[in-house]
Amino acid sequence: MKIPIYTGVLGIAIALCPGALSAVEDIPPLGWNEVARLALEQSPDIRSARIDLAGADAQRLTARQLPNPSLSVSVSKIPTDGTAASTSYGNGFFDRGYDTVVQVAEVLELGGKRARRVRSAAAGHEAATERLADAQRLAVAVARKALIQAVLARETATVARATAASLAKSAAIARAREGSGDLSRADREQVEIAAATFEANAGTAESAARAAALALDAALSLPTPSGRTLPDSLRALSDEAGPGFDSSQSAEELAESDARRVDLRPDLLALGASAKGGVGVGGSAGPSHPRCDPLAPVRKGTAEPEEHGWLRRFDSAARSFAQCGRYGRRTGGTGRGPPGA
Repeated sequence: MKIPIYTGVLGIAIALCPGALSAVEDIPPLGWNEVARLALEQSPDIRSARIDLAGADAQRLTARQLPNPSLSVSVSKIPTDGTAASTSYGNGFFDRGYDTVVQVAEVLELGGKRARRVRSAAAGHEAATERLADAQRLAVAVARKALIQAVLARETATVARATAASLAKSAAIARAREGSGDLSRADREQVEIAAATFEANAGTAESAARAAALALDAALSLPTPSGRTLPDSLRALSDEAGPGFDSSQSAEELAESDARRVDLRPDLLALGASAKGGVGVGGSAGPSHPRCDPLAPVRKGTAEPEEHGWLRRFDSAARSFAQCGRYGRRTGGTGRGPPGA
């Protein structure tokens, strides 16, 4: 018996690569839990949220650090006109008439600036964490919704194709009955029109099923078309998903359950953390108490008038500094004024 060439080539390929066939067979179908796993692994929104969380973590660590000191060395009064720079002490490097300045500087953050920066960074990290959780929630929800739509579109196309096939048989029977004189031409044409309509509907449903399958691949960031198999039916998908809405709950129980779900929504928690992180960093949101703002006289315009110059205005700010220091000592270093201040 003569064996076709392509059959022999396929047999050789399977013999040389036995894992290729098993790898194809090991691909699980797209079920309720499988689409959630793929969405969590391949969603670009989740990857972007993870990168934002890493950046927020770095900012939180950086905010806790103290400012680095700076060291500077400068030399001036070096003669450039040929005049000797030597002095009565000699012509050594340390004996010449240079002005050498070595300066060490350290930034001192006053007014709780560092504490506010740390709180703001911690709130930003919390908001980024909740945004990651929200991205995961939305990715899983979108993937599962696309799976349901794909299975529903496939079953709709299957029913539409079966109905069109049944009406096509009815049209063939109607033509046979017309030939034997049992059916009029008008009745036969009505059956054929109905068969043609359902044939067009079946084509539309099949196109919608293919589009839903492509949308599912896009939601899972899979190459299109991925060729992954869907669940056998909506009933099988429902059994895998488990129980859903409990119709036996009362209105009060449903309202309480909805309130708990709202309280645990990651997007709302992220908004709350972002609002909590709006405390001033570097004085952007103002001080904790208006009486302990050293620049309050300048901001509010209650310092000396403009014609007296900036010197007096900052002298008023210096007095406010001293006032804040006295309040800080009285309140244990919090820098807040007395209750009646």
